[in-house]
Amino acid sequence: MNLQPSECIRMEMQVKQPGLELRAETTRLDASYCGINQTQLDAYEALLLDVIDGDHSLFLRYDEVSWAWKVVDPILKVWSMERDFIQTYPSGTWGPPEADRLFARQDQRWRNMLDEDENT
Repeated sequence: MNLQPSECIRMEMQVKQPGLELRAETTRLDASYCGINQTQLDAYEALLLDVIDGDHSLFLRYDEVSWAWKVVDPILKVWSMERDFIQTYPSGTWGPPEADRLFARQDQRWRNMLDEDENT
């Protein structure tokens, strides 16, 4: 699955070749978001074309933006005053140990790749 800049879903599968023999071949299902093949558009070009075409699917309405800020703005204000309480962690890690406090019971925990590697 590709998201940006070329949105598509591709799936490869093994299918039986026509005929009496049991031979398989790989075939691909390719469902692209847009049919422009001659040139690849970057994200801004695609966005501007959507504006010109009147496609509103990638844009928020004013009331949606307003409500989002009503939710987000108070959080940002608290975070700006309580920076010492925000747990940070290095990029590429599974997060701070304090994230385990989100679970109600002691036997619950985050599931990550390290846990899966230990079980194999």
